[in-house]
Amino acid sequence: APQPWQCAPCSPEKLALCPPVPDSCTQSA
Repeated sequence: APQPWQCAPCSPEKLALCPPVPDSCTQSA
């Protein structure tokens, strides 16, 4: 299943656009 978030580059700007980001996203940042 495709993730609901489209924030591949987990940057503050992307996080602002996509609030529901997984914890793995912050770990990759």
